[in-house]
Amino acid sequence: MWSPDTGTRPGDWVACMALVPKVVVKAFSQEEVARLVALAARLGVHLTFRAGGTSLSGQSVSDSVLVVLAGGFRGWRIEAGGERIVLEDRVLFDTARAR
Repeated sequence: MWSPDTGTRPGDWVACMALVPKVVVKAFSQEEVARLVALAARLGVHLTFRAGGTSLSGQSVSDSVLVVLAGGFRGWRIEAGGERIVLEDRVLFDTARAR
């Protein structure tokens, strides 16, 4: 049913799941990511990043370029006397909590 308030129908939110990337790129380092971002900016291409995990709301789907962080990206450091932890993109919460 169409809603005049939002202009959407029930179930429209799943349309993003039908997106298929034109290209999937595996990035293995921060330097590769930096080069991809620079190239995409120069070409006017949108990038979507996927680091891991799952999502039912489509944050890591794209109809453009999907960049999969495939290499390391597992670094971490503790700062401020143990008050803060800084995690790279592929560090799982349970792994960080165990440290």
